[in-house]
Amino acid sequence: MGTSGSRASNPVTGGLKAEFQACLALFNSVEQQELLDSFEAICSQEDPDRPTVKAATTPSGFTLNQYKKFISDTLPDDIALRLFNQMWLHQGIFKRPEEAVVSKEAFIVTLGKAMRGTNEEQCHIAIALSTDKDTTKGIYREDIKKLVADLLATYERLLEVRGHKRGWKVSATEEQNQRFINYIMKEVIEESSSDNPSVITESEVQSWLHHTAMFQLLLTHVTYLSVSQAKPEQLPERSDVSADLSMQPSLLPVAQDIPWDQTTSLLDIPSVLLINRHLPHQLKLQWRFLYSSSVHGASFATFLSHIRDSGPILLIVKDSKGHVFGSFVSDSLELGPSFVGSAQCFLFQLSPSLGVFETSGRNEHYLYLNIDQQTLPNGLGMGGQFGHFGFHLSQDFGKGHSKGTPKCTTYESPQLSAEEEFEFDVLEAWALGPPPRAPTQEEAEEAKTSILDKDPEAQAILEMVGRGRKSEGLREADATADIPEVHELPPM
Repeated sequence: MGTSGSRASNPVTGGLKAEFQACLALFNSVEQQELLDSFEAICSQEDPDRPTVKAATTPSGFTLNQYKKFISDTLPDDIALRLFNQMWLHQGIFKRPEEAVVSKEAFIVTLGKAMRGTNEEQCHIAIALSTDKDTTKGIYREDIKKLVADLLATYERLLEVRGHKRGWKVSATEEQNQRFINYIMKEVIEESSSDNPSVITESEVQSWLHHTAMFQLLLTHVTYLSVSQAKPEQLPERSDVSADLSMQPSLLPVAQDIPWDQTTSLLDIPSVLLINRHLPHQLKLQWRFLYSSSVHGASFATFLSHIRDSGPILLIVKDSKGHVFGSFVSDSLELGPSFVGSAQCFLFQLSPSLGVFETSGRNEHYLYLNIDQQTLPNGLGMGGQFGHFGFHLSQDFGKGHSKGTPKCTTYESPQLSAEEEFEFDVLEAWALGPPPRAPTQEEAEEAKTSILDKDPEAQAILEMVGRGRKSEGLREADATADIPEVHELPPM
């Protein structure tokens, strides 16, 4: 870090200037201007211990009092002070915090390293924010855990006070937050090699950060939101209204189409963060509410009618014992006798603990959906084998099973429900990403065309051997018309 200059008369040295240019380049032009505007806004705050800089004068820096006044208690006092210390220490000037003045260069360098820095730089920032103690012999695990808890609580508070909840009318209980903290801290426990289990080394913190992107994302967004002056964008509540949903950085997708006055969600802020982190990039911006058994009715046919042809979907279940779990389906659902889907599918548990279970590579039994069969399972199943799914919703609505003894072979998941065979209280479904494009008339006609229509030679050969098509003129307009339960449904 640029420490070659130590004199108060020349705090911005060549080394710091070079770091400033390098860190500024980590942001795009819009972000650069936003951060520079924030710097000037901090400098414009009143400080009783320092005369206010006149508006016509280019601000030289800000004090601790000005910084605290600007962030207005959005950060815990200890984290705010430690972050301020990191800023002025970049100038190589060793003073008491009350006497320090942070330059524009030191401000940008610190934010650049906290938000876009290397793994090593973010590790240094994380340790500095977690403790004031001497860390030469290690960092206390409880200090790291407290930092995670503080960042999560701060993030949730900033979403609320800055109006960045993006349509989500949910929050989190202390218990739900604790599950998220335990999930993130799991890697810390696994990384520790110290004789003292309460202490981890700097290299172990760095390794933890490498494997725990969720912490880095929290650090980045808390840092950004604490200094940002950007007003929240006006986001449409309905998915049929066109809008650019990527204008401001966020860990949350936009929640659309959900009647909050009629229902609540099984999701909370930490669980949305966790699930969204594991989704393909193109699905992270927009979640569209499709179905809740508490709103639309408790019927498998109704459930299917709301989720079919919706693209990738998220299913969440709360069983009668209080366990909350579900699945991500990577493609539009299709009825059929075999497994479909892709390796992007995964299962998850939200209560009593958090966990995401991605594909193991041992088989391709990602997704199965069938109804009204005599010899095959009826319902939706994911992972494992017929009758032994990692996640299964029966066509006999309200029932299902989750088998994981010892684990589901497809997803390496344990039993997700409280009991292997379960009954559920609520089933909820969300479509992820933008609405699928409606097929053109030509594409719709093509989908109805028989393979023999596309290959006249094959048709001629069959006719020559006396095996022409018996179904000519008898074809259903809809290929799934033999499924009465689905086709008795009224249009949505």
